[in-house]
Amino acid sequence: MINNIRKMNILIQLLLVLLAINYGCVKSDLRTEDYQSKKIYLTAGSKIKETEIISARAEIDLVNLRGHHKMKAVIILKRPSYLRLEILSPLGIPEYYLVVTPENMHAFIPSKKIYYKGKQTADNLTQYIILPLSIEDIVLIMIGSFPAINEEQAYYKSYKEADNLIVEAESPKSGSQIIKLKNDLKLSKFVQKDNLGQEEYNVQYGEYSEENSLPLSIVINLADGITYMRVKYHDAKIEENNDLSIFDLQIPKDTEPINQK
Repeated sequence: MINNIRKMNILIQLLLVLLAINYGCVKSDLRTEDYQSKKIYLTAGSKIKETEIISARAEIDLVNLRGHHKMKAVIILKRPSYLRLEILSPLGIPEYYLVVTPENMHAFIPSKKIYYKGKQTADNLTQYIILPLSIEDIVLIMIGSFPAINEEQAYYKSYKEADNLIVEAESPKSGSQIIKLKNDLKLSKFVQKDNLGQEEYNVQYGEYSEENSLPLSIVINLADGITYMRVKYHDAKIEENNDLSIFDLQIPKDTEPINQK
């Protein structure tokens, strides 16, 4: 009787060891897959370095509740949150300047000699850029990237869908995201969802430059089904440059600046 009990205990212990080993292997495989998905995801979002400045001529097509607006512009961008936007007249002369830096915002309308200056805040930003996004997110999207989730509690997975690679990322803090990559691992779509799984906006990237990793066409679609912005780049350049003087919009003579909170 005692021997039978001992044999039973040994069998139970062996079974528990086998289960533990099997569980450990499965968990390890999941970690490996999770790590590979995260690596692909983060690599897709870091094509442009913080030491590089992007400049281009652009055609902007904007639709919102205020109507349909088409304009031509010069755009200069630098991570993490530097933006210079010059809206051009039909003759190619700047009609309007907007410069955003991590701390400040400046806008100048030459024809009216009106110069605005203030802090770089969400309220001030939405007066000039009709998108409910932070300047950091706007800059990332406009350079062909996206605001990636890189947190300890985040979860990542990837899978094939037709000729595309899909990577999903999710965290309690940042909601969930989906990116779609082409065969050459170039980003073709980004989707941002909230913590309830509802889409907030999506971005489509296309017509990549043969000279660099910058998409020449970027379309932002908001979840309201109305608002979208399409930007098409021409003569786009990526240059290694840490000179930030281009983001310093000087106050012209005989112009009194108007302070914004």
